Amino acid sequence: ATSHLMDAAAFSRMKSSACLVNASRGALVHEGDLFRALTDGEIAAAALDVRDPEPPVDDDPLRQLDNIIHTPHSSFYTSESIEELQSQTAWEVRRVLTGEEPHNLVNPDYRRARSGQ
Repeated sequence: ATSHLMDAAAFSRMKSSACLVNASRGALVHEGDLFRALTDGEIAAAALDVRDPEPPVDDDPLRQLDNIIHTPHSSFYTSESIEELQSQTAWEVRRVLTGEEPHNLVNPDYRRARSGQ
């Protein structure tokens, strides 16, 4: 239900000076409609940190436009975000080493093995 929320209808309701920023999920944006909106002047620009598909195809028409910025999964990259990532990682390692369960458990088999089931 979150696929192509930003489509021709959405772009038609935006100001011509608008800049679409997508740093969440590539599938939210209908890229064909975005291309038309950018080339027709319906919106001014776009900044995309995520794409659908990823990586984009080599002959991707959006790559040819001057009014779009591509930051492939790097828009989060600041000294503050890296520091926070390092801190969270250290705390998670500490939790595991002291016998606690990690907050963001990826492997549920770990929980079963830990409980002896």
